[in-house]
Amino acid sequence: KTFGHDRQTQFLFTFLCYVSFHFNAVIMDKSNLADLAVRGRDAAWALCQVEEGWSKSNWDMGEAAVLEWREGDPCLLGTGGGPLETDVKWRCWRLTATIDAPACLIKDIIMDVDRIQEWNPALKKTQIVDRISDEISLSYQITTGWYPVVDPRDFLFLIALTKKGDTWIAGGCSVDHPSYPVNDGMVRAWQHPTCMVVEQSKKTEDTSTFTWLLQCDFGGMLPSEMCNAAIPHAIGLFLSSLKEEVRKKSIN
Repeated sequence: KTFGHDRQTQFLFTFLCYVSFHFNAVIMDKSNLADLAVRGRDAAWALCQVEEGWSKSNWDMGEAAVLEWREGDPCLLGTGGGPLETDVKWRCWRLTATIDAPACLIKDIIMDVDRIQEWNPALKKTQIVDRISDEISLSYQITTGWYPVVDPRDFLFLIALTKKGDTWIAGGCSVDHPSYPVNDGMVRAWQHPTCMVVEQSKKTEDTSTFTWLLQCDFGGMLPSEMCNAAIPHAIGLFLSSLKEEVRKKSIN
């Protein structure tokens, strides 16, 4: 009887510790998500404005668009709360393009996260899973992959939106969250400080400059050289799809 009682007590204690740990982890994450989102966005925005150290990509992005790259920069933010990376093999990409549309329209399209998979063929699922505030949210996204060579990737991404003058800045970084573990059959990707910037033209309301700073570690067993070679195609596909969605919205 005493032995059984001790085992029940030990089980109850272990169970309560488990619940307490995960509950506190969620609460701790919740209280820090907004701060992390803003830090990631601001770090990406600062890197986006650096003019030296970029190499121009030879990939054709179409008219009035330029793609550049440099060595990836974690911006003092580690991966999943872990130590800062010192052997960075992923690249930092910066796309700059002129789009014939008002900045507010482009901003509304890229911030409508729940609909992005409808016009972006690189993603098969995009969803806001936690609305932290009017300007900050946590999204969950799944890439389409490239069967059988590339498995789908999933990732959590914090988004913080702000406006500076005539410029909209939406950015953040990936985060680990106990409520959203890695799905079976997928590889968890990690977005280091990343942002999308839309600046209204000072000459006309119908033209804007769109900038995308992308830093993504796709994880898995794919060689980094293969990922770095494939990303320009994905960025070009995104840009053409965004322009087409802008065109449709402009007509409506």
